[in-house]
Amino acid sequence: MSERNDNPAPSTFAFFMADRIYSLLALLIRVGIPAWMVVRVFEEIAGKATLASVAIGFFQGDNAARWYLLVLVLVVIWALLERRLRKRKTRSFHRRIKSLEKLRDSNRTSSMLTEAGDTNPMDK
Repeated sequence: MSERNDNPAPSTFAFFMADRIYSLLALLIRVGIPAWMVVRVFEEIAGKATLASVAIGFFQGDNAARWYLLVLVLVVIWALLERRLRKRKTRSFHRRIKSLEKLRDSNRTSSMLTEAGDTNPMDK
């Protein structure tokens, strides 16, 4: 007669334990070490003047309006430059995309956008 063993094989248990230990170590590396590093950073800068406190001081007080205006102007300049760059890139890809679309479907009709990707002026 064959004996039936209801207990899991030792190798299965060992594999299970190794997997649990690996998972615990992975969690420690992903969460524990970065958390420990953040605590150490805060311990190190506690009570000292930092770049963040200096920057916050600049945005408070008498010159705050000038700083806010400067940040606003820089953001607007960045937005305009990014828009111009995007339109230039769209224009440079226009012919290539059009030829690839014709290869894919020769009966395809155009959306009549401009080369820069803007709405056709006749549609306005």
